[in-house]
Amino acid sequence: MASLPDIVLPTLTDLPEFGEGALKNALPYDEMPPAKFAKWSDTHSLFIDQLKARSAARVAADPEFHYVLEDMERLRKKLDDNRISLNEDVRRHEVDEQKARKDARSRTVSPGRRKNRAFIGSHWRRSTHPNLN
Repeated sequence: MASLPDIVLPTLTDLPEFGEGALKNALPYDEMPPAKFAKWSDTHSLFIDQLKARSAARVAADPEFHYVLEDMERLRKKLDDNRISLNEDVRRHEVDEQKARKDARSRTVSPGRRKNRAFIGSHWRRSTHPNLN
């Protein structure tokens, strides 16, 4: 039985269209036997409920997570439409909109996070989905 994380953060890979299961020749689902480990003492609470609440508050307040949710919605719409215009002017306009959105977002991110986001975002976009570049 797969274990779920205690705290879940929104990510574009949450969409069911991504991952091996979305591929035509995906391998069947299987599980490995669980590893042996020493369980953390139940007398020392990990404050999971408090951590979940704090994480939810950070996600709600952080514009980066709003961007992820917006990107998920936009990608879902693109996948549902299942079409791309062949008109060069329309495509250039779409590319310009994407670039303007990226520029506007980069202006709202703090300089320290901008460097990290630029690496992670560009790496993910190049390696995962061509429509988000």
